[in-house]
Amino acid sequence: SLGAQRKNELYYESIGEDFDRWMSDYDVSRRLELVLARLPENSASLRTLEVGCGTGAISRAIRPRVGHLVVSDISGMLAAKVAEAVGAEGSAQD
Repeated sequence: SLGAQRKNELYYESIGEDFDRWMSDYDVSRRLELVLARLPENSASLRTLEVGCGTGAISRAIRPRVGHLVVSDISGMLAAKVAEAVGAEGSAQD
């Protein structure tokens, strides 16, 4: 239902600022390692979509390596903050 969807969106907005506290350093490092290993060396012309950008740990690492980055997160607030911080386009998506 629309009410349940909005409640879900509000939940993710409310935890956004504390999201990094819940992520383990190992998990973030491992994800970053996997992403960078699969990113082509000559990627300056790539249009790249990051789904689930969270607070931007991976976004910050890949932004200088790609031509255009779109960050997406269930939390529109996080997507907007990350997009502004790294010079990317932001999108709230579930």
